Amino acid sequence: MDTTASSDHVPTPDHPVLDQSTGTLSLQGRVIKLTPTEQSLLTRMMRSEGQVVSRAQLYHTLYGGRIDSDCPGDKIIDVLVCKLRGKMAEIGATGVIETAWGHGWRVATAALGSHSLSPDPN
Repeated sequence: MDTTASSDHVPTPDHPVLDQSTGTLSLQGRVIKLTPTEQSLLTRMMRSEGQVVSRAQLYHTLYGGRIDSDCPGDKIIDVLVCKLRGKMAEIGATGVIETAWGHGWRVATAALGSHSLSPDPN
């Protein structure tokens, strides 16, 4: 049995890889296209390296403003996170975004491998 690696074989990571140049997220050969908003949301959480990111911080990242907790539009972040999780589930990337009840969300570092932000190797 030949155990030498082929020079044209690129290993497929077992954690999601965000290609910021194309706005795609891939996991073991499966790929989804993210909207610019979804990409910004995920990038912000990934750059936090497992730390909780609050709704207000995510809102500021996406829209540049501050929200008040009693603002009726403050749930938009909840909706965006839910949609992003659903899209990520399509490629098997479940459990990547964790909820910190009452505080916000974080990316599970175990789900991302050794790098908090995994750029496309190409």
